[in-house]
Amino acid sequence: MDSHAAPPSCTLEPADPVTTVTGRRIARPVPAPDQWHIEDFAHGLATLNRYGGQTIVPWSVAQHSLLCLQALRLLHADATPTLQRAVLLHDAGETAIGEIPAPVKRVCSDLCRLDEAIDQSLSEAFDLPWRCPPVIKEIDLLVRGTEGPVLFPKSDPAAWAARYGAPLPLSVVERPWRDVREEFLTAYAGIPSESPPS
Repeated sequence: MDSHAAPPSCTLEPADPVTTVTGRRIARPVPAPDQWHIEDFAHGLATLNRYGGQTIVPWSVAQHSLLCLQALRLLHADATPTLQRAVLLHDAGETAIGEIPAPVKRVCSDLCRLDEAIDQSLSEAFDLPWRCPPVIKEIDLLVRGTEGPVLFPKSDPAAWAARYGAPLPLSVVERPWRDVREEFLTAYAGIPSESPPS
C-alpha cells in the first residue's frame, strides 16, 4: 500500500446524529438550520479550547468570541445588531466539528468545503451573512494579537504585535467555563433586534 496516497475524500452526506447537552439530536456533518440552538453553542464553545490547548491557561472559543464582540463595539460603535451577532457567532460552527486551526483548514479542501456548508446553515438559521464580512476577519486577527502575548507568555510580544498589530485594551483573563457560558448567553440576548427601515 502506498503510504503517501491521498486519503479518501470526505462526504457531506448525512451521518449518524449527535446528542447535545440540551438533549437535542443534530445531524452530522452539517446540522440543518432549524437544529442550531444558542444554548448548545454557549455550552459547546465554553468548553472547547483554542490554540490546540497549548495556552498557559485554558482559553475557550467562547472567551475568544466574547472578546471579539467587545473589540467590535470598541472599534465600531455603530456596528449593526446583525454584525454584532455575526461576530459573536463567527466560530459557532466549531460546535459541530471542533476547533480546527486555520492553517489546517487551508491545506484541506474537504475541511474548507465542510466549513462553508456549516457556515451556510448557520447563516440561514440566524439570518447572518454567509460570507464572513471583512470587518469580522479584521476583528478576529486583532483579538488574536491581543490574546497571544497573555496566553503564550514565553513567546515574544513584539512578534505578535508585528503580525497582528498593537494589542487592544481588553482583559484576557481566564474564567470558569460555567461563567463564560452564562456570559455568552447574556451577550447574545443583549444584542437588540434590527430596527425596521424608516
